[in-house]
Amino acid sequence: MKILITGASGLIGRRLTETLLSQSHQVTALTRAPERAAKLLGPQVQLWSTLADKTSLDGLTRSSIWPVNLLPTSAGPKIRNRNSATAAGS
Repeated sequence: MKILITGASGLIGRRLTETLLSQSHQVTALTRAPERAAKLLGPQVQLWSTLADKTSLDGLTRSSIWPVNLLPTSAGPKIRNRNSATAAGS
């Protein structure tokens, strides 16, 4: 199964990611800090750092994906602001 996790590099997210990988699931993590997430999660996790790329996002959501949101409520504005800045700079 393909699973998209927000908050994968957090305490609960790391444990969930490890468990899902051990069960042969494909994990994609949406992260604000891809370098940090790569060190914490390892090479088997696909990393996404923006939602600005609509083509890639459409491809991701068309596949059989189960979303898991582990973001704290305070993180939402940071991701929205970063994505707005990324889209404006393109």
